[in-house]
Amino acid sequence: MTKRKDEETVKNLLKEASKNPIEEFYKTEVLARRGYDQYCLNFLEENESILEQIKSIKSKPRTNSYKTHTKDDAKQTLDKYKLRPRRGEEHLVLNMFVKRINCSDVFGTILDYQVPLKDKEEDTFGKIDFISEKDGELWFVEIKADYNKESILKAIFEIETYSKIVCKKKLLEDFGKDKTMPIKKVVAIFENSLAAKQCEDKKIRELAKNFKIKIVILRLTHKLIQVNTI
Repeated sequence: MTKRKDEETVKNLLKEASKNPIEEFYKTEVLARRGYDQYCLNFLEENESILEQIKSIKSKPRTNSYKTHTKDDAKQTLDKYKLRPRRGEEHLVLNMFVKRINCSDVFGTILDYQVPLKDKEEDTFGKIDFISEKDGELWFVEIKADYNKESILKAIFEIETYSKIVCKKKLLEDFGKDKTMPIKKVVAIFENSLAAKQCEDKKIRELAKNFKIKIVILRLTHKLIQVNTI
């Protein structure tokens, strides 16, 4: 069993991570670990400049298109892997993309999923869970399944970082959208999940607000329902 880290250790890990390229900060393990959110929040309060550095991340070039999937791709993936119905994050997004799960009231129209950010093989950037269009805005969404035990802090830093790394001009061109279309950053979680419980913390809500990130709390019945927003 892994020994629990004390606050000083967590803060030191975050301090060391902040010395690396700031676009890698979201990968810091303790940001994702449950039970360390208060230590992380205390560190961020004491080191607000890190938030400003993340907001100032420069976009990275991408030669290939950001648009990489079709509905046929998604259907083939669903048929091939037969992921856990209704629960797996990938399974959920694929079903929303091919409209087997109605999510239009919450997310509008999903344009693509697992949207790549890296341009070269050696790049280490992740992928945006999915991009959708709603009310004249392009939504970048990081979604966490109801059973996910990661701290919401990782998702918040992840989507903020991805929104900076992406070359917005090229992405809008690739999806055939007007170059002036605004982008909204969204973290989508499920009610009664660990992440939803964390959102009761004022400091979590203030962090999301600082980054201008919308947190959407969901319920899945016969369709996807939005039960709250932060």
